[in-house]
Amino acid sequence: TVKPGLVGSLLVGFNTALALSRIYQVPIIPIHHLEAHLYAIQIEDKLTQKPGQVTYPFLGLLLSGGNSALYKITALGEVQIIGDTLDDACGEALDKAAARLGLPYPGGPYIEKAAKAAKAADQQSKKNPLPKILKNQKNDEFHFSFSGLKTSLMYVLQKIEKGQLENYSVEQLCYFYQERAFELISRNLKNAILHHGIQSVIAAGGVLANSMLTEHLKTAVKEVGAEIQIPPLKFCTDNAAMIASMGYFYFRENRIKSIQKVTSDNGFS
Repeated sequence: TVKPGLVGSLLVGFNTALALSRIYQVPIIPIHHLEAHLYAIQIEDKLTQKPGQVTYPFLGLLLSGGNSALYKITALGEVQIIGDTLDDACGEALDKAAARLGLPYPGGPYIEKAAKAAKAADQQSKKNPLPKILKNQKNDEFHFSFSGLKTSLMYVLQKIEKGQLENYSVEQLCYFYQERAFELISRNLKNAILHHGIQSVIAAGGVLANSMLTEHLKTAVKEVGAEIQIPPLKFCTDNAAMIASMGYFYFRENRIKSIQKVTSDNGFS
């Protein structure tokens, strides 16, 4: 992996790979971490024995602790970003909301657990006290933004504490917080499918571990006649297998280029 990420970690991996490359006289293949996420669908899972298939063009949805973005992929290595976060990533927003609500880190799984509890107890019938995100965004824009949602949660908690707002349980707030975040993601994905006329979607990244999110996405793409593929959970989160398999795809097509540095930049140019 040469980009993006923490430069110190990338340097350790790169220099180790470079040393092995020179010792064994084998090529070193630079891999873009985010691209590898989107191709992890092709890794064969020992349980299902049914790897996914990549057909071009497809839309890639990446949701993680550091990234919330939509891509248009027309071929191996041909990646165009069509929507990015204006501030925070979804995973980060979930973690910070959990901290504000007194839940453990990493917050995503605990937010989901609490939200499921609220739904199971039919406690989500109250009005959502949190505002819709980017409600005036045009249908041909696919930006993400989660910093305002975090701020809104802070104000809601302050109003509850002061008695200025009816009480909401932690479980209810988790449910409503998720709903606002997932509504924006689903809306962006549907609009991107319709705008670009692409019916194939691959979604990946650690936030896809949230089963409530995957249900939102499956419903959204079905409404516009598209199909979505999501890797098994162990290949959604950061893993070495996706990097190795990405290297295989490039090697198979003899796409081996010289690389001299690593970088935290997440661009594809």
